[in-house]
Formats: sequence, C-alpha cells, structure tokens
Amino acid sequence: MEHKPYITKRILISTSSSAVRIAQKNALLRAGFVIKASKGWVVRETQMEQLKKSVSLNLKKESL
Repeated sequence: MEHKPYITKRILISTSSSAVRIAQKNALLRAGFVIKASKGWVVRETQMEQLKKSVSLNLKKESL
C-alpha cells in the first residue's frame, strides 16, 4: 500500500508533537521548569503552570 505525502506529513507532525509534550512533562518533573518559545516570547513555565515572560522575539512575518 502506497502512502500519500500528506498522510506521512500528518503522522510525522502528530508523532513529534506527542514526543515534545512527553519531553516537556519529564523536564518539568526533573528541573521544575521549562523554557520555551510561546506567542513571540521566550517564557519560563513552572510546575505550578505559571508563565514568566523573559525576552520578546520580535518576530516579523515575511512574505515569500
């Protein structure tokens, strides 16, 4: 059975998203916090789900 490219891409996105969520949970348990990019900011998320904004990424959308 031949898979179409979009099916493979959907599987890849789903699997990698799952892996990132698992890694984030593990990091929260071990270190007590995770530093990540969210909505144009670098934020520190603690186990109590508190977010502290650190640095603005100043992202600009450029047309292709």
